[in-house]
Amino acid sequence: MRIFFEALTAKDRPYKIGKTLSESPAILSKFKENGRIGPDLFDVFAREKIYLKYAQQLLDPAQIDNVDHAVFPWRLDWPSGEYCNQRNRDAQRC
Repeated sequence: MRIFFEALTAKDRPYKIGKTLSESPAILSKFKENGRIGPDLFDVFAREKIYLKYAQQLLDPAQIDNVDHAVFPWRLDWPSGEYCNQRNRDAQRC
């Protein structure tokens, strides 16, 4: 996931402009929906907020904006392991 996220946000590529923090998870969510990345891998990336950790360490501050958590198919404000998505709606709190 980091490779995908880094490729989207990289500003040092002459052929594109680096995406912002809010744009990248939305794009990766679409990759998940169309099967380009594994759903479980994306779920961990989003649930554990790895994109935020990466951004804080490596992104240009101008790229860090507010992420619309509606792009994720569950609530990210719950602690790890207590999330709800379409696959496990009955198993976890929703």
